[in-house]
Amino acid sequence: MPLLQSWSPHANAQAAIWRIEEPEVFFAARTGLNPSIRHGQKRLEHLAGRFLVQHLWPEIEFGEIVIGPNGKPHAPDLSGRAFSISHSFPYVAAIVTHEIPCGIDIQVPKANIAEISPKFLSERENALFRTNDDNLLWIWSAKEAVYKWANTAGLQLLRDIELKYLYPGGEQREATFLIEHPDLKAIIDVKGLLTPEFALAVALQ
Repeated sequence: MPLLQSWSPHANAQAAIWRIEEPEVFFAARTGLNPSIRHGQKRLEHLAGRFLVQHLWPEIEFGEIVIGPNGKPHAPDLSGRAFSISHSFPYVAAIVTHEIPCGIDIQVPKANIAEISPKFLSERENALFRTNDDNLLWIWSAKEAVYKWANTAGLQLLRDIELKYLYPGGEQREATFLIEHPDLKAIIDVKGLLTPEFALAVALQ
């Protein structure tokens, strides 16, 4: 089974990365889900994400999942548990926590990352922190992880989440972000990985 990595980023958290190589029926049979998603790859990613959450949290009942104000799925009534899912084919990542909010994001390299960076990185951030496309990819992943952690309606990557520190690193990455939003103000540290295959970021607080 292509479980690439499983680790504990916090005493109350478990995370994992999966490389999708199985057909849709593999994940459907194990989760018991039949999502009404027409696009084949999106349906496969959806099922793989739920499967990975189930791998980390065998007791989860998928019928308890609701969609939060920013589109994040969560299970609000299950013993203080929280989870986050991300997929960027062929990878899916998930994290499950107890009593702490969380966000996880995974991104595969994008040929046009510099072109789309103005959607998530301000001119000031770009001038201070951009050194190459790899950095851009990981910063994007990190901002997405913060966005999921915040789970706040109306939050925007460019306007409300500012990169304050980007620590030097090789495969291991770390950064600090400031959230400035009418409904949420916070400073949050993000840790993750940057490999030739993907960028991964985890936000916990």
